[in-house]
Amino acid sequence: MTRLCPNCGAPSAAFEAGGLVEVVHDAGIEGLRRLFTGELLAARCEVCSDPSDAEVSVVCVSDDPPAIDVLCGRMAQDWEPEAVIARGGVPVDRPYVVHPSADSLMHSVAARMKGRLAPINAAGTAIADHRLMDYLEDHWRQFPTETFAAAILPAIAPVPGTRVAAVRDPNAGQADAPTFEALLRYYGSMQAQVWLALCYSWMQDQTEGESLQLDLERYVLRGYVLPGALDAFDAYADNLETDELPFPGRYVLEATRAAAHLRADVPVGDGREWAMALATLEFACRRDTGTVPAGFGALRVAEEFARATVTRQDAWWAAQLLLATVMEDRVAEGSDAGAGPGRITGQEILTVQEVVEFLGFSGLDSVVNDVLAGYDAAPGFERLLEAVDAFHERGDDVDSALSFLKEMDAPLLRGGQADELERLADRLIEHFPSADARAATEIWLGSRLKLLRQPNRFLARVGSEPRPWESELGDLRRAALLTERSNALRLAGQPHAALEVARQARAALPDDAGDANKAVGDRNVGILLRETGAPDAALTIFTGLTTRGTAADRLEAFHSVAVTLAMLHRVPEAISALERALALADGPQAHRALSLRAALANLLAPGEPARAAALVREILDPATVLTDPGVVLPTAAALFILAGKASELVDQDQTDAIDRSLAEVRDRAIAAGDVPVACTAANATAVLHDVLGLADNQDRWLAADRLAGEFGQIPDAVVLLRLAAFAYEHDDSDGAGELLGKVPTALRRMYRDVRDLAAVSTGSEPLRYAAERLAAAALDSVLDRRSAPWSALRQVADLGRNAIGRTVARNSRSWSSDAPLPDDDRLAALAEPDRTIGVVEWIETVEVYVCMLTVITPDGQVRSRFLEAPDEDPVALAPFLPNLIRGWRRGRSGDPLEHKPWQALVAWWTRELSDDLTDGDHVVVIEHPDLVGLPWHAACGGAWTCSYTAGWFALLQDTQSRPVQRIGVVRVPKYGDAEEVRDALLTSTARTEAFANSSGLEFDAAEEAPADAAAVMSLLSTVDVAKLLCHGYQDPQTNEVGIVVADAGALPLRNSIAAATERGRRHRLDWSALQTMAQAPMVIFSLACLSGVVHWSGLGERLGLFTAFGPAGTRALIAPRWEVPPAEVAPILDAALEIWLSGDLDLARALHQACTAAAETLPPRYAWALMLEGDWR
Repeated sequence: MTRLCPNCGAPSAAFEAGGLVEVVHDAGIEGLRRLFTGELLAARCEVCSDPSDAEVSVVCVSDDPPAIDVLCGRMAQDWEPEAVIARGGVPVDRPYVVHPSADSLMHSVAARMKGRLAPINAAGTAIADHRLMDYLEDHWRQFPTETFAAAILPAIAPVPGTRVAAVRDPNAGQADAPTFEALLRYYGSMQAQVWLALCYSWMQDQTEGESLQLDLERYVLRGYVLPGALDAFDAYADNLETDELPFPGRYVLEATRAAAHLRADVPVGDGREWAMALATLEFACRRDTGTVPAGFGALRVAEEFARATVTRQDAWWAAQLLLATVMEDRVAEGSDAGAGPGRITGQEILTVQEVVEFLGFSGLDSVVNDVLAGYDAAPGFERLLEAVDAFHERGDDVDSALSFLKEMDAPLLRGGQADELERLADRLIEHFPSADARAATEIWLGSRLKLLRQPNRFLARVGSEPRPWESELGDLRRAALLTERSNALRLAGQPHAALEVARQARAALPDDAGDANKAVGDRNVGILLRETGAPDAALTIFTGLTTRGTAADRLEAFHSVAVTLAMLHRVPEAISALERALALADGPQAHRALSLRAALANLLAPGEPARAAALVREILDPATVLTDPGVVLPTAAALFILAGKASELVDQDQTDAIDRSLAEVRDRAIAAGDVPVACTAANATAVLHDVLGLADNQDRWLAADRLAGEFGQIPDAVVLLRLAAFAYEHDDSDGAGELLGKVPTALRRMYRDVRDLAAVSTGSEPLRYAAERLAAAALDSVLDRRSAPWSALRQVADLGRNAIGRTVARNSRSWSSDAPLPDDDRLAALAEPDRTIGVVEWIETVEVYVCMLTVITPDGQVRSRFLEAPDEDPVALAPFLPNLIRGWRRGRSGDPLEHKPWQALVAWWTRELSDDLTDGDHVVVIEHPDLVGLPWHAACGGAWTCSYTAGWFALLQDTQSRPVQRIGVVRVPKYGDAEEVRDALLTSTARTEAFANSSGLEFDAAEEAPADAAAVMSLLSTVDVAKLLCHGYQDPQTNEVGIVVADAGALPLRNSIAAATERGRRHRLDWSALQTMAQAPMVIFSLACLSGVVHWSGLGERLGLFTAFGPAGTRALIAPRWEVPPAEVAPILDAALEIWLSGDLDLARALHQACTAAAETLPPRYAWALMLEGDWR
């Protein structure tokens, strides 16, 4: 049974069967130091680091001699030694000794270390005789990293039977006990000379080693690089006359230098020598299949080492030089096996490609073509056609011909020669008519037409559905063809069809397809998920791809991550991802740098305008029309932002240049049938003219709308909002209403398959831009010209609230699919016979916000008016008051809700509403993001009942009530909770169980340690009413709220430090997880602190627990807006639940009655802590 840490309550592996196992290697100085000082033997909690009385097991590993020393801790006393060793992750592949005590183990390890000191002492004598290098050339194998660890450790830990020897300086007259720093420098110099001796040994072919790789691992790559060793070795290596060394000697020297720098984690100053040496050796070993030049085999290093020591830029340089060298050989020879003067053979190209792939680098096309172009050897269309014929005549297969074309078709791509590419495909299909060969050819052609952004050409050949013969294809070939069809459908403006085909392609891949193929399939699905309304799911896919594949693959992945994060408005993370992509944009990926810089300028513009402007200046040349959409569109976006935020950084030449480039990109995309780029460029042009205030800006928006219609696309939401604003400016409220009626459909296209509302909601800045301008136009139309009704203003205001949340809700069964217009007739349906309903909302425009009251009387009359502005600034008070409440502690006099500025605001609230409302009426608050945290329900006090809602859309929903048959309680205290807290939760649980029994209702509970996330969500999905008796939290970084539950049989951790660790976060059940529920309780009563808190992001998205539960069927949530003591507030919650379930009062009146009664004896901050969100009836 797992024992918990007595400090924080976290399960500790120290108390599990077997306990903790610490592994120490004889080369690890730090591990040895902790062993001999005793630090290693003291077990600590993995979460809060508090020391415990547990004992750890220790496994000490030696390679020479091969041995293991084992000390079994208290929790492993009954274990077999092999099991303890295996628990530490060490293979039992050498003799082991089990020690009865720590002293015994340390004496054994110390004896082994002492035995390693003889070479050190001999080296000291050699130093005194000025012959250290001579000595090391014969004995360097006696100096693995374990030897240096044994010599240094006595200076930093008490090692039995050893002491620090005197260090003799041959230039001084005496030997003194050294300082620790002097000792490290002394051995650092010796370590450098050991590495040099290793090089000499391999240069002279006098080594006894099996391979250079093994020697580098034993003498360089393991253990520590001592101070001064790296600089000393570099100096030795630089002083050698390397030009006079034969190639193997230079290779060994650079390999050793690369290994030392890798172990020290210090970049090599100029890594090109090592990259070229490595590439040359690998090319020589691979050039003739089955034949490795004499002496080269033992020099080859592992692929992992090669990739870790060669940068992309150096690999690029080496590939160019290697190809150029081969070409020089061809030119000198005049011909080679029929290849012709200056013609490199296909096999040599493939061999170079293998080498750079060995270095972790792919995408050789641009390297090959650049080098061949330098020798005037780049083939044109006719030569490529001849080559295809030659492949057929020689009896080669289609894959050989396509492999050649992939390397050599770059000139056709640069020239945009789509007709010629199709002719090559036709010739290939003529020569190779099988279904498999035809598919392979079409896959190549599709990939090339995609680069030329000509999807309709490809779809005209292959269609949008699989042809009958495609069923004969193998899995990999069929998946690749489906992928190209999906790519073409996407470019042709059919993203949902493209997503379906991309999923078919991914599903077609067999288990043994290889990670590269699977990564391509995942990336394609991710791109289409992002484009069809599920960027949160896409982000998960792209993030996983950043650690897979080649440098080019990772660049694509980081770019995709950045684009998606930007869409989610997680700008700092997006910038970081782009910067990582830019770091990969060198060598053959250097052509990607311009588009990445453009994307970076777009992201930097809001927060770092000067840096963004500098990037834009680099990109835009007033005399040049750019045609790459990947450069033009993000550059245009950056300019829009700069024009609004720092117009002094934008000049006329730049705006003229981007306007011309946008027009060119748009026209080319229209001609090629590239729907996404054409529509985006048209929208960008409209925004540009908008921002610049040009007279034709309305015409540009109309043109963007027409273009979408011509392509059969759903109108863009931003376009619709801007056109509606123009309609209001021209007093055409009917036309504006018609346009706004299309917005929900447009939003559904954008966010159709959203899963995580929090992730998506923050990416709606373009919508906010358009919505603010729409609100200003509508406000002017209502107030100044009286040309639009109040319902228009309500509709416009609601478009800026929960725009994405409404889209998600429409896909759920709990909310209707229509977006009800908040006109007077629909609002009249909310009328109640015995009270007036007052709805308070704030409407934001570009410059101001106003407060509006809409009154619905018992007879169904509806009227609206603006409230006078308060003297006390609510925006200034909004962030202050919640902090004041949070910091108020028991025993302090007064109450935070008696704070004078808040009381002044309460007085304004009461004064303004009293003209229309009387005691017992109901107030519905549609909060504004800038005012979140102000407790308007407390301001209503004893006069009116109160509830909160996200907007008119939510208010007008026809929520369906069901009979209450089952009540569920979640009771999860924290580990170490005070007895008062535990008793309050137990008492509340017992009270509800008793009430359920007396009322004939079923009762269920998830309690204590078994109540983990799965158990809690299971309970919540099966009850009609739920009560949450647990702790709540609000994440300080994301503002996300949630509840804290058990995990792995343990209660939530007690202190905040432990709760913030990875282990502590496992106890969090946040609303992002809760929103995945298919069914939720109809009403939830929560005691969890802060569970009534909401926060806003993006276009007025109201995010909180109710946001998560609502689409799954929850009508209402009653929860505290701040931290509360359970003993005082649980009885209020219980009373509200019982009053409501008794059937006499609705939810709002039940809560109001319970809070009013509590206010007679409790401070306001406790009596009015609970708020109601959702349906109050």
